[in-house]
Amino acid sequence: MKCIPYFIVFDRNMQRIYRLPGKPGTNKTIVAEFVTVRDKNNILSAARNFNKKKPTEEKLNSESIGLSGKRIPIYISEYLPPSSKALFRKARMYAKDNKYQYCWTINGQVFIRKLTGERSIRIDSDNFFLSKPTDTENAEPNREMSFQSDLEKFSQQD
Repeated sequence: MKCIPYFIVFDRNMQRIYRLPGKPGTNKTIVAEFVTVRDKNNILSAARNFNKKKPTEEKLNSESIGLSGKRIPIYISEYLPPSSKALFRKARMYAKDNKYQYCWTINGQVFIRKLTGERSIRIDSDNFFLSKPTDTENAEPNREMSFQSDLEKFSQQD
């Protein structure tokens, strides 16, 4: 059993854990594969909630999970294949340039939202950036989702 603040991870929840190769002398990425999508989403949500509104020095780090030694930041994110990673990078740039407050991924899908409480827009491909919609009213009705409803929907997929 391992403990991440606000969430306990049991060995039975884990499918595989391994390190990715990296440059000598650097911290190498640790990949954790979960048995269910719900477990993965719970960990992502717990990490976000833990870090919310905390100053940088208090965000998730090696000390906060009980490891001794030098305090090293811990970043938790979902794996994105290269094509989704590129789309997410473009979406973040688009969101910044067009004053969108939110840009996130869930289960490999990319979303943006202008303001809290407004419709979110799912970005499926680079074609979104070609048309350059300037507000959420251009979103298709079936693309309306909030981050919380996204999380709940995908958490129920086991």
